Amino acid sequence: MKQIKFSELVNYDDNNSFIIAGIDPDLTVEEADNFFHETQFLNDETHVLDIIRLSDNVLGDEGRTDLVFVVNKYGMNPMIRLNFRMSGLAVMWTSDFKDNYAKDYISQL
Repeated sequence: MKQIKFSELVNYDDNNSFIIAGIDPDLTVEEADNFFHETQFLNDETHVLDIIRLSDNVLGDEGRTDLVFVVNKYGMNPMIRLNFRMSGLAVMWTSDFKDNYAKDYISQL
């Protein structure tokens, strides 16, 4: 799985990505795309293109695993995202993640 540092999130925004904090990094692109379509989080034209792990957590391997889901275009359902959050799946917009989780990373923006 590709890895980037938190500082490299400057290349990602709410139009081309979303983030899930504290998730199993063994998820494949196909599994993610299928899941997000089955749950109607992604619309029919939006697809997961890549999954990237943020690599520079201040706690290293003991830190939380946060994954960036790269999509081809914005097409995420905000109500489904809220349902995910209420059920414990920490799905968030990339902009919110940048604002709220920078302190968890060595290469803060």
